[in-house]
Parts: sequence; structure tokens; C-alpha cells
Amino acid sequence: MSSKKLFSTKSVMTPDKYGEMAKEFMISNIIGSLFLIDIFLIIILVILNLLIYKIPFKIDVALFIVINIITIINLKINMYSLSRNNYIKRMTRLKLPLENESEIDFYEDHLVSRGKHKIIEIYYREVNHAIETEKSIYLKCSKYNVTVLLEKDKCSRELIEFISNKFFH
Repeated sequence: MSSKKLFSTKSVMTPDKYGEMAKEFMISNIIGSLFLIDIFLIIILVILNLLIYKIPFKIDVALFIVINIITIINLKINMYSLSRNNYIKRMTRLKLPLENESEIDFYEDHLVSRGKHKIIEIYYREVNHAIETEKSIYLKCSKYNVTVLLEKDKCSRELIEFISNKFFH
């Protein structure tokens, strides 16, 4: 992975930024979050119908929809605080600081994120999910179970255009 560095920026992950990131990814992946809940709910409805009481199909469907809506609202409301608290617990358990600064260097076909405690090299083709918000850009690489946070106010206009061309076009 030796090529000329094109851009460089710094970013600081904090519990609040982690909570925002998790909330953004949850919103974009809500169907995946509900899959297991839906399977569980279907099993319960089948058991109720077969063993206890014959519930009309329309009521089954209505229950299914109402529980999904309640679950989505609950996840949307609580995702930020749940993720933020999990981040704090994990960093405390690992004896790492809650604020982690990284320097991210961009090359033609990959990026390198250097933090105090680890260095990550990711080819752009390995980034399987990118989200852009008003203040941030998140690049998720499931292969390494890592998400790179880019704070837009710390990025040059050229870097934002480069990222946009790589991941949003």
C-alpha cells in the first residue's frame, strides 16, 4: 500500500459522537434490527393461535404492525444513549481514554487511520457502508469491525469532494 498521500485530516471519537454514529447506522439499517424481533413475534403469534386461542388473521397482522412500530420508535429514541453508554463501558473495561484522536491519511485506493492505540489500513472497496450527515461522514468496514469518523469541519473541501466521489456517486 505504498502510494502518495492525497489528503490528511484528524478526528476525535467521543462518547457523544459514538452515540450519534450508532444512531445514524441504526436508522439506515432498521430492517436488519427488526429481523430477530419479527421472527420471535411470529413464533409467539403461532403459539397463541395453535395452543391457546384462535386469533383472527387481521388481529395477528395488526399486532405485528403495532409491535414493529413501537420497537422502531423505542430504538430511535434510545439508540443514542444505549450506544453512548456501551462505548463508555467498553473503553473503561479496556482501560482506554474516552476521547480518541486519529489522524486519517487518504491515498488513491485506501486510507490509513492512526490512533494512539491502533493503526487501521482499509482499501476503499472494503468500505461496505458510508453515511454522510451535516457534521460528519462515517465509513464502515465490517471486515475489520471498524468505522472511521470524519468530522467535516476538519476536512478540506477537496477531501470532502474526494470522499463523495468514492462513496456517494
